[in-house]
Amino acid sequence: ADLFLAVTHQAREALIVEGVDGKKIRVVPMGVNQERFTAHRSWLTDRKINILSVGRLVPEKGFDDLLRACEILAKDKSLKEWFHLTIVGEGPQEEKLREMAGYGRLPGLVSFKKVSYDQMPKVYRSADIFVLASKPTSTWQEQYGMVLAEVASCGLAIVASKSGSNVLVTEKAAVYFYPGNFRQLYFLLIKLIVDEKLRKKKRLEAKMLAVRKFNANRVAEILESNLRDLVANYL
Repeated sequence: ADLFLAVTHQAREALIVEGVDGKKIRVVPMGVNQERFTAHRSWLTDRKINILSVGRLVPEKGFDDLLRACEILAKDKSLKEWFHLTIVGEGPQEEKLREMAGYGRLPGLVSFKKVSYDQMPKVYRSADIFVLASKPTSTWQEQYGMVLAEVASCGLAIVASKSGSNVLVTEKAAVYFYPGNFRQLYFLLIKLIVDEKLRKKKRLEAKMLAVRKFNANRVAEILESNLRDLVANYL
């Protein structure tokens, strides 16, 4: 191969470890159609803060940690009136997660949905805060949370675990917690729910990151430039 396209610098380093010449590698992020994935004009809200999490319902995605964090939130009667959690996805852990949401202090505060991909921009725009709570296993860690690029384009405040490429994808635009640390996640959620200025700040930072990094048209131009350079070397 004459050209390797890596989506993160971490992926680039992995290729080098496998023996690829670093001069053949170009780091190009994933692109998002920002005419389709876009934010609401106004972020003012007089309703409950909607927390959203999306993904396959499997243990490594950390939905159980998110539910535990929300259960602690719900212990405070005043906070309980402020938020609602929506989990979008399907998978083998669905029944267990539904049982967790049905016990304790969470009944009525959690919704589970299965949504087609065509409807996801609308789902994103209905939320205020997005959580990606993935945690590494002995054989897997988050490679490139494409959902992070999409929710950033829709201007959501992002909370993500420090797992795999998450920090590389959303940089300083998100707030982070250690994988599996649901108490740390709980404290981050409190801050974003209660502090409207902070929530708006993180939403704006996410949108600005998306415009700079994930714009599909810009990514296409970078890819074209790399391919032209490659072809030019053979002319």
